[in-house]
Amino acid sequence: MKKLLINIVFLISALIPVQAQETIGLEETSYETSNVIKLNFGPGLVYSDIYDYNFPIAIRHKTSLSLDLSVDYAHTFKSGIGFGLNFIQSHLNAIGSNELYGGASVYYACLVKNRWYIDVSLGAGYARNDYGEYKNGFGLFEQIGAHYKLTKHWGVGAEIRLLNCYYKKPNGWEEAVGKDVSFGTKRAALTLGAQYYF
Repeated sequence: MKKLLINIVFLISALIPVQAQETIGLEETSYETSNVIKLNFGPGLVYSDIYDYNFPIAIRHKTSLSLDLSVDYAHTFKSGIGFGLNFIQSHLNAIGSNELYGGASVYYACLVKNRWYIDVSLGAGYARNDYGEYKNGFGLFEQIGAHYKLTKHWGVGAEIRLLNCYYKKPNGWEEAVGKDVSFGTKRAALTLGAQYYF
């Protein structure tokens, strides 16, 4: 009986370090994080009419390519829902001008298969242009992305981004273009980038 008890104690003492090592290993290979900073760059397409406007002349471009550079921060709570801050600089090729957007968003993210990270954003904020009579406006932002974590803290991925910018109509706009035509841009972009998770 005494020999059996000694064997049981020996077996338990031998198993405890193994379990501790396994737990440490799981913690070291966990890819769950609460915060992310994203840097993305890629081409976009303005799918609304875009105008090179200088009253009374309004030159309409039915579409335009753009180049978008974005920086984003997001925080995720345990539920997967969180908030984000979004900044986008766009160059509009058709008229050779630029737009800047900065805003806040509702953010959702989830980790799938340990390394794949999916996220979605919906937000609104401030828009500014360098081509209109009125420079300041309002923007609506949507984003969906798929990212692959190379390590716990670094990843790469791709995103589809939608951004609509609205501005006050310049003087003479309704006479030159039309009463029901808004002044601004609507575009979609496909961007690639890097992410830092912490």
